[in-house]
Amino acid sequence: MASFLQPHAIFSRYVNGGIHPQRIRNMLTNKIYAGYYEYKPWGVTLTKGNHDPIISWDTFQRIQEKLATKTTAPQQKTSRQDFPLRGHIACAACGHPMTGYWAKGRNKRYAYYECFQKGCTNRRKSIKRAEVETALEDLLQSLTPSRGLLAIATTMFKDIWDSRIANWQDQRKAQKAQLKHLEKVINTTADRLIDTTSEATTRALEAKIDKLDAERTKIAENLSQGKPKAEDFHGKFRTAPAFLANPRKLWEKGDDTSQQTVLKLVFTTPLPYARNEGFRTAETTSVYGALRQIHKKKYEMAEAQGFEPWGRSHARRFSRPVHSTTLPNLHARQH
Repeated sequence: MASFLQPHAIFSRYVNGGIHPQRIRNMLTNKIYAGYYEYKPWGVTLTKGNHDPIISWDTFQRIQEKLATKTTAPQQKTSRQDFPLRGHIACAACGHPMTGYWAKGRNKRYAYYECFQKGCTNRRKSIKRAEVETALEDLLQSLTPSRGLLAIATTMFKDIWDSRIANWQDQRKAQKAQLKHLEKVINTTADRLIDTTSEATTRALEAKIDKLDAERTKIAENLSQGKPKAEDFHGKFRTAPAFLANPRKLWEKGDDTSQQTVLKLVFTTPLPYARNEGFRTAETTSVYGALRQIHKKKYEMAEAQGFEPWGRSHARRFSRPVHSTTLPNLHARQH
């Protein structure tokens, strides 16, 4: 986010020109951007504003969950640009993340990935950066589905979308019931808060109310949205097929944002890499997992039904029956 704000002079900065991290955090935790406001010192509870939100309340809540999780120290910008797989590649021998670094030669520097884990059989055995990243490009290419498979996947997504529209009324009814339940729990918790004299219990009940209130707001926002339309499918999924069809193309753009996007959307865990062997089996996201299952079932069905026989023996086994109209000619030849 700092790189996004950097070109705009309106935001306060360090002496060296950088944007203070607290400025970024303040923006990410400000409910105004999600269309709501509150100010507890004045007794103003979470209230929907009259202004148009920049992001949805659901997105705001997911941002808060991210901020609440414990994170490691950020990598230096130059490190990630030079080594995009840093943090996304693991040693196949020990499972620990591999790091990227520059080694000094006589006349220039050389880029390597390496495992530094103590006790690992591959510790301090460097691998050329070009070798690893070329292997990744080949891996991405192997994940590219055929046009037919992509068409099947798009049809499946469309069916899910249509099912969502068909079940919209039932989902709305369930959300209304959940909203009513939440309001009841919030009122009960508020009554307990009034009666308690313990400071610790007061803090716990206030935290519980805040959490319930955020969930209630999320459901209320969902209920305020209209019924999805069939034609909305193409607008919302326009870019998805293009990415699924060729993730390598996005990777080869070379910029940091594109490459990190590919790694996050395709793989769920760090990629195990074995020295002199290449990448081991990678854990892919559910979308690519589904495509793989479709591909597998497609060929299993083809084999079971006898499509595309592989050899002469298969050709005899699955040969077509002779039509009755040709039988007289065959008998004529025999005689």
